This record gives sequence, C-alpha cells and structure tokens, in this order.
Amino acid sequence: MSWKRYNYPKRKKRTPSDTYRSGLERRLAEVLIHCEFEKRKVEYSVPHKYNPDFTFPDKDWLIIEAKGRFTEGSTEARKYVEVAKQHRELEVVFILENPMTKAYAACKKRKDGSFMTLGEWCAKNNFCFFAEKKIPDWFIDGDFDRDVILGWKRNLRQEWLGKI
Repeated sequence: MSWKRYNYPKRKKRTPSDTYRSGLERRLAEVLIHCEFEKRKVEYSVPHKYNPDFTFPDKDWLIIEAKGRFTEGSTEARKYVEVAKQHRELEVVFILENPMTKAYAACKKRKDGSFMTLGEWCAKNNFCFFAEKKIPDWFIDGDFDRDVILGWKRNLRQEWLGKI
C-alpha cells in the first residue's frame, strides 16, 4: 500500500501588529463589529493550599521553606509571593541550599550573561533567607522575635540589591 504525503499549508507567523492570537478571533472580530477586543481585564484567583516545610510551634507568624531551587519554575516562585501578599501577618523564611544557585531552570539570561540567583530572588521579593551552612544559632534555637527577622531581611536586601 502506498501512502501519499499530504502537504499542509504553512501556518502564518504572528506579527507584532497582529492583535488577534487566532484565526477564530480575527473572523469573530469581523462579525462582532459592535464589540471591543480585549479592552477589559477580569481579575481572578484560584484558591490553593500551601503546606510549609517547617514551623516553630510557638511562632505562628513564621513559615520556614527549604529550597534547592524552584523545580516548577516561575509558577512555584509566584506561589510564595502570593502567600506573602495575601497573608501579611506571616513571615516566610527560606533556607537555601546555595543562595548563588540559579533560581529556576528556565530563568532568562541577563544582558551580562548571568542568571537571577535564589538569593537575589529572595531579596528582590522581600523574603528573609539563610544559606544552609550559615544558619545562625539564634534561629536554630528559636531565640528571636519578629523584629529580628525584619532587621535581618532589611540587611539582606541592602547587601544583595545595594542601597535601596
């Protein structure tokens, strides 16, 4: 039996001036002449539950997250930002295997060829963090309050991001 190879027409590449993402949207725009295309934004949030790695029993305001890097990419990173934004009463502290590790696999290269590190990501997003091998004794013993964490976080931001 002989099989004929069918030549499918090549898809047109989308140009920056093309406002529609599909042929269907383009065809509908010609029919729905009284409608506006993508002029309105609707916010939504999907409820999720976050299970922190560690917590101190006597410090209900503190969550400890252990990270080697964000394995699920920017979606995982965004999760922590959303938790911090929606629960301002909580402080998320990261214990990083190595703060100089690339934040996630698909991290975009900067103009100078470097990548965003986990430490930079934490500082940029206002999270306190410790390197695994440099966890202070006062943190391990739980001998601190919220002001100590806030001060540590402020110092980290200045150190990693320069004077703010």
